[in-house]
Amino acid sequence: MNDTPTAADDLRIPVFLSRAAPASSQELTPMPDAPSSPPIAESIDPKGLKLFQAIAICDGGQVVEAVNQAWDELLRTLIQLDHHEGIRKSKGQLTLKIGVDYEDGTARLKVEQTLKTPKAPQRAAVFWLTGDGRLTPENPRQMTMFRDAPRRQTHIVDP
Repeated sequence: MNDTPTAADDLRIPVFLSRAAPASSQELTPMPDAPSSPPIAESIDPKGLKLFQAIAICDGGQVVEAVNQAWDELLRTLIQLDHHEGIRKSKGQLTLKIGVDYEDGTARLKVEQTLKTPKAPQRAAVFWLTGDGRLTPENPRQMTMFRDAPRRQTHIVDP
C-alpha cells in the first residue's frame, strides 16, 4: 500500500449543513459570493460518496427537493382519495431514473422522476335517448309523478 497522498486525495466537495456550530473551523470552506451569513460547509471525500449522497448535492439540492415534492404530492393524493372519494385502496408510483454519462474519468448523473398518481373516478350522468336520437335527462317512457306539475324543460342547443 502506498501511504503517499495523491492529487485525488486532496479533492473535496462542499456539502451544506445546518447552521450549527462547527467542530473545527478548519473543516469549513467559505463560499465565494456568499451572503452575509453563509451556510456551513463540510468537506467530504469524493471516494466516500454513496448514491444518495451524490444525488443530494446534484443541482444544488434541487433534485432532492423536486423528488420530495413529488413524494408529498403522491401521498396527499392517496389520502384525498380516501377522505373525499371513499377509495380506501389506491396505487401511485414515483419512479426515479438515474442515468450516468461517463467520459475521461468523470461521471455525470442525470436524475429524472416520473410521478403517477391515481385519478379520482369520473362522475357519470344518466341520459335517455329519444326517438330521434337525442339525449334527455328524463325517461321518456316514464309517467310524471305529479300530473299537475309541469315537466322540466330541457333546451338542446345544436352547435
